[in-house]
Amino acid sequence: MTRFFRFGLALILAVTCCLALHAQRGGHDGQARPVTELPEGFSPAELRKFAALEPIDTHTHAFQNAPVFQAMLKRLHLHIVDICVVDDHSEFQKDLATQRGLALEVVHGSDGHASLCTTFDPYKFSDPGFTDAAIRQINQDFSNGAIAVKIWKNIGMELQDASGHYVLPDDPTLQPIYQDIAAHHKTLIAHVADPDSLWQPPNPASPDYSYYI
Repeated sequence: MTRFFRFGLALILAVTCCLALHAQRGGHDGQARPVTELPEGFSPAELRKFAALEPIDTHTHAFQNAPVFQAMLKRLHLHIVDICVVDDHSEFQKDLATQRGLALEVVHGSDGHASLCTTFDPYKFSDPGFTDAAIRQINQDFSNGAIAVKIWKNIGMELQDASGHYVLPDDPTLQPIYQDIAAHHKTLIAHVADPDSLWQPPNPASPDYSYYI
């Protein structure tokens, strides 16, 4: 059983990477090409056994509604949670409206294989009406099928209030948002910490060094 699940994880990574790169780069004429070959060493029978599990990837960031990607989800019977986050340091991730729109295109094109995990913009924390605006937005996403809401590590590690204090995930201003999520029987997903090496001087020997430079 352990060997089988190791195979399953390796298969997801291998096929996902191959299809994503192929969809992004395309063929010589710029058109995406489907990947039809199995990863080396995997038989059609093994693929069928894996697909029979109805596997779930609970953490994806898919914003391209590529036919080859959708075909992979259906072929593997793979279900994904497509997660949005807001990061002011990323040109793409700071634009929540675009993220949500692209993620919904993936979800709506997946025949039920992809589900949206939305988020709200924490950088608007000090704006008047922040809480009500966040609730209206996530409720709109719930009406469009979102199953969860993500809060990210900028809450607790970066975001500060008007007094210069770090905004923590249990800040009272966020409580009505959490209560609204619970009232809709949805899930709150949280990434609110990072490795100790983030707080230390850059160290090339750290296993996390390449992520932070």
